[in-house]
Amino acid sequence: MKHYSKVSKPLVLIITALQIGPIIPVYINEGFSTPSIIFLVSMLSLTAFFLHMMYRTTYTIDGQTLHIKVGLFNFSSVDIMDMKEITRTNTWLSSPASSFDRIAIKHGRYKKLIISPKDKHLLAAQLQEINPEIVNKLVQSGK
Repeated sequence: MKHYSKVSKPLVLIITALQIGPIIPVYINEGFSTPSIIFLVSMLSLTAFFLHMMYRTTYTIDGQTLHIKVGLFNFSSVDIMDMKEITRTNTWLSSPASSFDRIAIKHGRYKKLIISPKDKHLLAAQLQEINPEIVNKLVQSGK
């Protein structure tokens, strides 16, 4: 079962502004020169790459493994039988999550995976079907 990442519009705006923002002073100072056009194309390409990664982040359950893919890149795989707890989190740590509405999956001895599936309750339920030992704190919080 494949789940797509939820995408926060504020996060898209922040990333786009950080990528496109530097273009404005270049055009004010230089106008449409060859270097400024090259800079524009490179910044737009970089922005498109980041947006592709955000909108193509997936979490796929395959047997007893949760595979995380970010854009074109395989990010990681986690053994579902090794998962211990699913909770809501507000952390801003870098992670394969395209939204500020995130969940944390504790697995292994001290590991934590931060993700942002569109339907976090459905993903949690599917993970619990495979590993009933997972403590699902999403159900308790109701969010």
